[in-house]
Amino acid sequence: GIDGFPMAQRCLTPTLTTIQDRLDLPEYVPVFEQFRDLPLVSTSDAQRAPLAWASWQQTIYPGVPSELYRFNPRPGKYLAFIGSLSMEEGLGMAIEIARRAHLPLRVASRQDSIDGLSRSIPSKLLVAGNGVEWLRELTEPAKISFLGGALALVCTQGGPDASGLCVAEALACGTPVVAFHGGPATEMIYDYVTGFACDSLDEIVHVLPLVKDLDRRACRNVFEKRFSVERMTDQYVHLY
Repeated sequence: GIDGFPMAQRCLTPTLTTIQDRLDLPEYVPVFEQFRDLPLVSTSDAQRAPLAWASWQQTIYPGVPSELYRFNPRPGKYLAFIGSLSMEEGLGMAIEIARRAHLPLRVASRQDSIDGLSRSIPSKLLVAGNGVEWLRELTEPAKISFLGGALALVCTQGGPDASGLCVAEALACGTPVVAFHGGPATEMIYDYVTGFACDSLDEIVHVLPLVKDLDRRACRNVFEKRFSVERMTDQYVHLY
């Protein structure tokens, strides 16, 4: 992150800094202007937009260990969501998508308690027969089972700091991804192969019936070619 900028600027050894943070905050502009010449790596092309003039060298998407994530050839019957329990950060749209698609939604989140969550969810979204199950934070084996057992991973987070890591993890399990255009997830999707990148909630609901017919082996193959940790490290070595 930016904390290492002063040291990197004075280091005689060539450096690269991978930026994980959101970059649309105005206070970042003078910082990046001061260190304009530092070589940077983005985790998505979309991440660069607020500071497109910075010294970006390459986009390197997240990678995960191939052997860690088990391939599941059978599509599940629920939608998976990983992220904040805040309605404003994508969960509300994920609930609405699941409700309109008549599918259960399972949510994994780092938040320890959901005691106050029900008060933040409009009651109209909690329709009988279209349940929302909170799984809290998952262990690595549980997350693999959670992603591998899903019909699709739903990425409705549109923030500039949204991570593509969960997309790589889902594809490693053979699970397709549906997402809104504009975020890192859509850069990692091949339409009609590994999922769908959509412009609206209506469009996501429309394409969900097609997800079950996607080839989950193709999702795994794309992961192995584009999002394995081996591919990620090779790109860093080449860039260095």
